[in-house]
Amino acid sequence: MKIAACLALPGLFLSAASVMADDPCQAILDQIATLKEQIDNPPKSPPSDFGKPKEPLKPQKGSTNEAFVEHAKKKLAAANMMLAKCETLPVSPAPSVAAFTAQGIGVPDPQVAVGYKYFAAADAGRIGFYDKATHQFAPPFTKTIATESLFMSFFQPLDVATKLPLFMCDPNNPAKTYSDAAKTHVTSNFGCVDATYDARVTRVTRWNGESCHVASRRKPTTPR
Repeated sequence: MKIAACLALPGLFLSAASVMADDPCQAILDQIATLKEQIDNPPKSPPSDFGKPKEPLKPQKGSTNEAFVEHAKKKLAAANMMLAKCETLPVSPAPSVAAFTAQGIGVPDPQVAVGYKYFAAADAGRIGFYDKATHQFAPPFTKTIATESLFMSFFQPLDVATKLPLFMCDPNNPAKTYSDAAKTHVTSNFGCVDATYDARVTRVTRWNGESCHVASRRKPTTPR
């Protein structure tokens, strides 16, 4: 059985909701929507009473408040100008660090997580820890680490926790056994965790027990 490996590192995490709440353009869009509603449905001028001499006063129908509409149109034009400026992306500054490639990391799925003094880089099967200032491996590391080497200590606890029948997984003797020399038919321990794949690096502010999930699981081979 293979499991997906996940390395959680302290860092910053921004949710979509928090980003939307701090979006200045959204406030302008809300203002534009309000102004359009006021222009399409302006308030009516209050009716006044009139009548001929010696006749009872008669109510006059209310009329559209044209001054209010004109003022709202001017505010709408100003808001549209503000929105155009808001949606114009600023010029990106030149990179302060020249591009480089982390030693020992390639494809598929290269990933990176950056801290104050160090950064970690990973691909599908290897993870490296580096010094930000030198881009070299951070002591005591001198090379990348295979994902299985980093997470191998979790294999037996996971096998114990699954509580599978011994013929499916013996945590104390997890090596697979086969019924043929070509090793195509597994007869025991086909349910043990014995490998990792698809290493991913995540940055979270705290570990909540849900930041890393098993991405997929190999279907056990039918014993023969």
